Amino acid sequence: MAAPSLRCQRLFRGFTAKRSAIRRIITKAQSLDVPLQSVQIHHEPEPRIALAADVFSGAPDELHHRTVRIFKPAKTPMQSGVHATRNWELEFDIPGKNTRWEHPLIGWAASSDYMQGTRLKFNTKDDAIHFAEKQG
Repeated sequence: MAAPSLRCQRLFRGFTAKRSAIRRIITKAQSLDVPLQSVQIHHEPEPRIALAADVFSGAPDELHHRTVRIFKPAKTPMQSGVHATRNWELEFDIPGKNTRWEHPLIGWAASSDYMQGTRLKFNTKDDAIHFAEKQG
């Protein structure tokens, strides 16, 4: 009979180690003399505190005081479904008049606002508001 491969040996060792760890946990639980039906685990939701994330986020200072717009996109007028309207979006407002210009020769539009095309999607309105408050 051929010897088992090294991979099989490692898998078997890992399985036996996990099995022995489970046995130890069961033995400790049995030594407490508490029936498993009487043990109840309570998970309390963590409070959502809006702590400022500007200290460790690395975002520039001018982003902390930008106005944002939180909205739910409208349905397109085509026959397509409503999938695009499921999420809430957060969009940064345009900071001022002098941030956009047009190239005189080619006519291309440009902007110095690097957050102009950024849209963040959230599942709920509360998540979007929490993110905006946390970022300052």
